[in-house]
Amino acid sequence: MTQAHFLADLDTVLFHAVFFTALLFPAVTAFFWNWWDSAWGVNIVLLEACIAVTLLPGWLFLAFGIDNWALRWVQAVSFAMVGVVIIWRGVLIWRTQAAGARKDGALLLDSPASPPGDA
Repeated sequence: MTQAHFLADLDTVLFHAVFFTALLFPAVTAFFWNWWDSAWGVNIVLLEACIAVTLLPGWLFLAFGIDNWALRWVQAVSFAMVGVVIIWRGVLIWRTQAAGARKDGALLLDSPASPPGDA
């Protein structure tokens, strides 16, 4: 087996692993996290969904040989949505910081360094 064949096989395995990880993430995490109860949770799951839909046409081609122009449009829109979700995440971070969170992520109200009565 040449290095090129090995890498092609490895890429195929990794492609399937990433696709199924992104696809199953919302369902698996729902067992222990109500991600739909917060904007942060929805944002994280939406990014995983965008990744899964972006990979869907490639997975369909690898698994079943399906290649369709409509799937390419779905892939393009989903790929663009990745950027939109990342921008939304930036807005969430900005709002959290503006609400009084420290750079390390801890809320100032929960900080032991805060003087008593500052809550």
